[in-house]
Amino acid sequence: MIRDMWIGAAALMLLGQACIAEQQSLDHTGFRAIEVREGVSLEVQMADEYEVSVEAADGDFTHFRVREFLPWLAVDRHTRWFIFPNWRRDAYTMRVNTPEMNGLKALDSATATFTGDAGERLFAEAADRGVVTLNDVTAKQLTLVGNRDGAIVATGTCETLTIRARGAVIDASGLDCASVVVNENDADVMLSPNAVVVDEHEGS
Repeated sequence: MIRDMWIGAAALMLLGQACIAEQQSLDHTGFRAIEVREGVSLEVQMADEYEVSVEAADGDFTHFRVREFLPWLAVDRHTRWFIFPNWRRDAYTMRVNTPEMNGLKALDSATATFTGDAGERLFAEAADRGVVTLNDVTAKQLTLVGNRDGAIVATGTCETLTIRARGAVIDASGLDCASVVVNENDADVMLSPNAVVVDEHEGS
């Protein structure tokens, strides 16, 4: 009986958390790149039109911030007056549909996930425990930059892949690219067994 009561209480707690979470639509257009910081989660998909929303796990959007530095959006949560910001429960997930995306940055324990065809070029950077995940990405020119405990995992196709890794982990083993250039420290870089590594891309 005690076990049943514990399960019931846990279910009520989960239900309560689900009810607390709220979502807001945001009016942002014209951007082509997004930087996320401070543990914010970002999910980006290619689409015909801009559509941006954010979900707050605890229903409180007070400390969520989006600033425009077009073509970039800078996204974070305000932690200036909190001594222990990592103890807070204001987890934010930003979801973006966009017709154009050329740049992604995940810094300060933030995460960014991208799915789709980026077209001519895509730049992705992860640093300070930030994580970037590229799922089934397509791009003519793809650049992956990892610094200071960042991590990037990418699958998909590209014509040219340029990697710069310094104190980070980059898993590009799921990428099929015509040519690959690896700069800086390649010890933390994983490539496909069939990767064609060159000193520089043809025509560059």
